[in-house]
Amino acid sequence: MDTDTLTSAGRPVPAADITVVYGVDNRFALPLAASIQSALEHLRTGYHLDIYVFDGGLSDRNRVRLVQSFEGRPCRLTWRRPEDERLANLKVGGAITIATYYRLLIPELLPGRHKAIYLDADLILQGDLAELWNVPMGDHHLLAVQDQGVRQAATLSSRSRRVQTCASAQAVRAARRRSSWKRT
Repeated sequence: MDTDTLTSAGRPVPAADITVVYGVDNRFALPLAASIQSALEHLRTGYHLDIYVFDGGLSDRNRVRLVQSFEGRPCRLTWRRPEDERLANLKVGGAITIATYYRLLIPELLPGRHKAIYLDADLILQGDLAELWNVPMGDHHLLAVQDQGVRQAATLSSRSRRVQTCASAQAVRAARRRSSWKRT
């Protein structure tokens, strides 16, 4: 795994700030910039975003453009290059690329983080991420938005009930998922 950190605010981001994860390839460089911009526009004063980009092939040019776009803003961008072989048996094609599945690697790629918010790069935020960040997770490994528009979606089983979820925005308790996953 390759890792680079580029700090646009010129300082390390404190651990108490909001950890955000995106999984992208080069096709989503521009939507990623728009999503980050929308998150920053709605972020309340005193918070900073610690943004991890799980990089499925962003060009150096697009990385530089992203960093320049957010210079002086309350965020830090860190690039992680996952090993695609770990996800080699998953179905890809059309709009579904290997980067779509990077969210599954959050516990492995962010070992020091207890919690993260995963966002699709084409998601434009209309509210403050601090509100989602501060929602108690209780005993849950994952919080997700219930998908009202899709009837035949993948479902998550939580005790006795099944819930269709929207994969665009999720809060993940990385440490708990790490400890409960069995490695193969």
